[in-house]
Amino acid sequence: MKYEPTRISRLLVFAGLLPLLIADLFFGLPEGVFIGGGAVIMVLAAVVHFYGDEPQAAGGWLLFGVALGLLALVDPMADRLYLVAFGFFLISGVVLMASQRRSGSDEE
Repeated sequence: MKYEPTRISRLLVFAGLLPLLIADLFFGLPEGVFIGGGAVIMVLAAVVHFYGDEPQAAGGWLLFGVALGLLALVDPMADRLYLVAFGFFLISGVVLMASQRRSGSDEE
């Protein structure tokens, strides 16, 4: 069986974030637990991609985790710079993941 980091990381993120979302919905998790748990899940997804020799996708997941962590530290609506930084991290993560998919499809 071939190691497929994309499939594994998607399952990890879905299986990790879904219980967090449900617990937050029904029990009202503290913000730090919700955001910290989400950031940890995204870092784990990055590790899966790094282990699978997909460094751009790993970087994308790390940037998603950084963007989520930024929400824990600051209120993005308090200053435009925070909002710009949050958007930059999200867009950079998407670009890195897309570049991994593009380079992966060129190799096949």
